[in-house]
Amino acid sequence: MAVLLVGLTEDVGAVLIKRLIDEDDEVRVVESDDGLAVEWETLGAHVALGELDDEDLLERAGQYARTMVVFTEGRAEHALDPAVAAARRARIERVVVVAAGLSDETGLALLRASGLQYVALDVARTRKGFIRRSGLEADRLAEAIDAADDLAGEPRLELDLADAGAWSALRLEPPATPR
Repeated sequence: MAVLLVGLTEDVGAVLIKRLIDEDDEVRVVESDDGLAVEWETLGAHVALGELDDEDLLERAGQYARTMVVFTEGRAEHALDPAVAAARRARIERVVVVAAGLSDETGLALLRASGLQYVALDVARTRKGFIRRSGLEADRLAEAIDAADDLAGEPRLELDLADAGAWSALRLEPPATPR
């Protein structure tokens, strides 16, 4: 199964790529940073170098992928818009969003209206910022993303990873001390 990662953060990238490859997923990454592109390729991912909001690039990289995972950290308010449009055109079944705060302004309304399966993972209350600053560990976030990709059915879920119920929805044990 092919998974496309867009806007991958350095702190969770290696953990997530290794996890997905260990599960025999074909991992593709759209990356705008030359140095990170080399790192992802070294780990076994197929990398398309370019802008993260380039709909055409996202669509081409997403051909025959089942899932697109979009990280929105440090990106414009409507970071999901090109990803959702590309996913629909490439016939990607599911979009997994990792965001520090989910709202209609971040593109969630567009995702809801898209008809796509989706799992939106809100990490805002799990830490001060993203992974490297504290809170949710990279391996647990990678586990949650992997579980969101593997959920049966046609999910349309918005989950706050600070809540134990979100982990239950993913069929995972919550972290020992959710933040």
